[in-house]
Amino acid sequence: MNQSAFYYSISKGKLIWFDPGCGYNIPGEIIDISKNRASVKVNLNGKIIVYQVEEKSRIFARILLPEEGINDMITMSDLNEASILWNIKIRYDHRQIYTYIGSILIAVNPYCMYDIYNMQYIQKYEDYLIINSLPAYFDFTSKVNRSESKLITEQILEANPLLESFGNAKTVRNDNSSRFGKYIEVYYSQKVIIGAEISEYLLEKSRIVTHSQDERNYHVFYEMLAGLPIDDKRKYGLSNPEKYFYLNQGGNCTILTKNDANDFQSLLNAMKILGFTRIEQETIFKILAAVLHLGNIYFTHALDDPGHDIIQISTKSEVEWAAHLLSLNEQGLLQKLTHKVTEARDERLLTPFNLDQALDS
Repeated sequence: MNQSAFYYSISKGKLIWFDPGCGYNIPGEIIDISKNRASVKVNLNGKIIVYQVEEKSRIFARILLPEEGINDMITMSDLNEASILWNIKIRYDHRQIYTYIGSILIAVNPYCMYDIYNMQYIQKYEDYLIINSLPAYFDFTSKVNRSESKLITEQILEANPLLESFGNAKTVRNDNSSRFGKYIEVYYSQKVIIGAEISEYLLEKSRIVTHSQDERNYHVFYEMLAGLPIDDKRKYGLSNPEKYFYLNQGGNCTILTKNDANDFQSLLNAMKILGFTRIEQETIFKILAAVLHLGNIYFTHALDDPGHDIIQISTKSEVEWAAHLLSLNEQGLLQKLTHKVTEARDERLLTPFNLDQALDS
């Protein structure tokens, strides 16, 4: 059927897809039609707009989708590019980020945390999968070794908030941008998950010491400062993120769509499920705190007794905290920060850094 014939086969009151000039099709209803054009009513976010559609415009019939969309689009009788995209949009608007096309699972990034990656949601998926075809990124396992499989599944799920805390950061274009790559292998035996392995690579290490305007360092630093109890912050010598050079370079230490304190509790829960002991957790936070103290060390020019240009540290309290948290000798750390050590046979030579060398050390 040619375009003109198809156009005239659509009459007043018909539901259509059409492109109003935005580059993609949207749903509309024909409210009037004449020889050369049609009046199309569109409801966009509760606002009624009427478009005048010329005869040569590409319009075609559509079937009304359910209010919350369709779980499995393979069941749609009106299956085309427009209906697929609009169905995904409808489901996204209803906080449904997973949709099936047969055995294919489509996932839309919500750019926020959804509380659906837990054992309660898995149980819901198991209970209602057959009845409702509820899309999710996991499938239920057999009853054989179910408790062990559930524990492993929960650990796989909880690895995500941990990896995001340590490997994601705010960038200009994305409040939760992954700054590393990961490869996940899941191992099965007789349809039961028996283990998993995550390989990470290409972490953006430079972000730890520098980031651009309107960006942040890795989430974990801000989460730790927002979520640690006051006594622990005092024990680590910590304050607000605005006071740390490694955290304040972007100009804004908060993200409107992110609650760092709540995410820190999610991180602690993930660590617990993944088997981190209390001592291991405390060691990790000590190292993170030490990194922040090291970033607040400032160097100044000075002259030694012979009159040579040397540098001194003007924030020795930060050195004290870093040495304490890392269980290092304070004088030894101070020496490493201000001198180059050259060893030859039994001789050990100390050469003072200049300012650029100290900043790069």
